Amino acid sequence: MRIYISHPDGWKSNSKLENVIPLNFSKINNGGTEYDLFKKKYNEEYEDCWGILSWKFDIKSPVPLKNFYQFCIDQLNNGADCVFINPMILNEALFVSPWEQGVVCGHKGLGQIYYFLLEKGLINENILGINHFAFCNFFVAKNSFWCEYFSYVDKILNLLLNEANNQTLVGKVFSGSASYNKNKNLSMQPFIVERLFSSFINNESSLKVVSYKFLEEDYLYKFGKTVGIFSKIMSDLKNEGLKNSDKNKIQGWHDRRLQIIKDQNLLYAVFNMDDPNTKFIEILK
Repeated sequence: MRIYISHPDGWKSNSKLENVIPLNFSKINNGGTEYDLFKKKYNEEYEDCWGILSWKFDIKSPVPLKNFYQFCIDQLNNGADCVFINPMILNEALFVSPWEQGVVCGHKGLGQIYYFLLEKGLINENILGINHFAFCNFFVAKNSFWCEYFSYVDKILNLLLNEANNQTLVGKVFSGSASYNKNKNLSMQPFIVERLFSSFINNESSLKVVSYKFLEEDYLYKFGKTVGIFSKIMSDLKNEGLKNSDKNKIQGWHDRRLQIIKDQNLLYAVFNMDDPNTKFIEILK
């Protein structure tokens, strides 16, 4: 198994883990997206199990890379096709899916793409819990998984590209700005691809995909006592409701979460707690 850490010029890895390898994307990707980098590495890679994680892993994740690294080894050796970790644990606790999060949090037009893909039968409206809800593309997989994943994502991207070429409303959204406050130049594509990972593993039942399960101490480490305990309670309520098909728990989860996601000021707080500004964190170090 190999884990590549994609990074810009000037970044240095402190990892002492075997087979964790720095990958300078500025010299390889020529301004392409993270997905392009995945495909390029897939065509070069000779290991059966591999993944590319952002250098921001240690900033976003409440657990260190070494924990995820060992978890990947254990699960892949135990028959998993893919192992992932979702560092956005407060988002998982509050949102139905990464798609809903994107619509609510301001990716203008993403809802139109969501409903377009829904009508085409390429994604679904399921409430996604810890086994499927994922941001950041922090996953390691076998080549068999990568092959099917690329096939799924490429099918959708080609469909959206065709819409863009035909100047449809959905196509214009796809080729336009993602309205991302951290980088106004980004198009919608990387944010769509990020959400397609969750849709793919939710749709594809033939693959064994295992998620990293966080402990209460991880929530406390990331958010402190008050927000940490609340996040764990909300995630547990959501996932226990899904597991046991308990409509009362799901409704209780919905009622409480709506108090937050309907308030733009609270949403802004959620976004910044779960996805801290990397420049600010680097200054603190």
